[in-house]
Amino acid sequence: MEKRIKITIILLIPLFLTNGLVNAIYEPLLQGGLTSQGYDITPAKITWWGGDDDEGSVSATIDDNGNFYFTCFSESFGLASKNVFVVKYDENMTLLWNVTWVTSDDAQPSGIEVDSNGDIIIAGTILTENPALVFLHNVFVLKFNATNGARMWDSITIAPEQECTVNCMTLDNDNNVFVAGVTNSTSGAAFIMKYDSGGNLDWKKYYGTTLPYENSRVESITVDDSGNIFLGGTTDNSGGNLDDILLAKLDSSGDYLWNTTFGGSANIDWGADIILLEDDIYLVGTTESLATTPLDAIVLKYNSSGHILWNQTLNYSNDGGSAITSRTNGNIVISGNKDTGGANGNYFAAEYTTDGTLIWNSTWESGGDDQAQDIVTFDHHKMFVIGSSYNTSSNDYDISIVSYNDPSDPPEPTYHTPGVGGIIFSYILVIGGGSLAIIVIILLIFTYFKKEK
Repeated sequence: MEKRIKITIILLIPLFLTNGLVNAIYEPLLQGGLTSQGYDITPAKITWWGGDDDEGSVSATIDDNGNFYFTCFSESFGLASKNVFVVKYDENMTLLWNVTWVTSDDAQPSGIEVDSNGDIIIAGTILTENPALVFLHNVFVLKFNATNGARMWDSITIAPEQECTVNCMTLDNDNNVFVAGVTNSTSGAAFIMKYDSGGNLDWKKYYGTTLPYENSRVESITVDDSGNIFLGGTTDNSGGNLDDILLAKLDSSGDYLWNTTFGGSANIDWGADIILLEDDIYLVGTTESLATTPLDAIVLKYNSSGHILWNQTLNYSNDGGSAITSRTNGNIVISGNKDTGGANGNYFAAEYTTDGTLIWNSTWESGGDDQAQDIVTFDHHKMFVIGSSYNTSSNDYDISIVSYNDPSDPPEPTYHTPGVGGIIFSYILVIGGGSLAIIVIILLIFTYFKKEK
């Protein structure tokens, strides 16, 4: 009996070794994909900013040191009914400073960026009187010192008898400023302006056909390393069709190269924000065409030629996407709003891999109406969703910032893709290991019955 047990143990050893080799070598070599992920999706901290009246139209950015900046309008402070504010927090959401642009005219910001010098650029719309008793929406661009918030320069572009409402802005590698939005010009429904790093207007271009008139609403703008300009937004495709998502590419001079649209002929679809990652373009918005509820948030991935690679919807109850950004690992994160079934909305955030796989999604509610407007990330362990929320304690809309973090500070998500040699070797190992395991089992059975006889 003892001899039989010893033989069995000896024969089982190769079987266990084979299993260990397969797990240690085959799995890492053959299977690619995500092996870790970040962010604790429980909000770590809620930060409020505002006064005894409404705040809104908020955009945010972050610098290389993790300092968090946002701009908004405030009706609580200042001379006009809507005043532009810029606010700076450190990484731990400790308030460092807030400044206002003192003007007697209503103004509303639509974007904020950190330039290569670490200073802050914002752009937006100001209501100006020109000529007398004629009030028009015009463009402003401001630059602030990031250390103390001092205004370094301001630029206002007035187009007589023409409305220009800024919806978005971006910077290129040379700190040139690009702003875009909607206009009542007969040259097109959308406009794009380029300013140099000193705030001087270089050029102004229009987008959209005029005959038949194309109602294009540019909501986002970005520039690649070659100076090409990408616009995201919504269009009725010339001729009164229902709204479709719009993606357009212009050259560095603002001249049209191509565009593409997404949506159904009998449904509405809106584009909200875009980012570039390497040679790909990601756009977030809202779809009725593919929605399982009345409206769903949608993420689309395009290649550099404007061809759709994939699209994914996030199926909350009546939700829409408002902002998109990326993590250091290359994943994309989006934010937006979902309907609670009543008058109030809630923030949501979600993370996707570059192949469109949803990793997680999370919602936040203040108890009042919440409208998420922007999202930024820092390193691999910080994320901020910002917007305006109805503060039930003060009965007005204030700026609300939801800070997500990862308290365990995990390593960066790891991806591995097997090479051809690795795949061949792993198959040889599996086939050989499996054959050895079968032989061991046969020998065990044979030994057992032999001893029985």
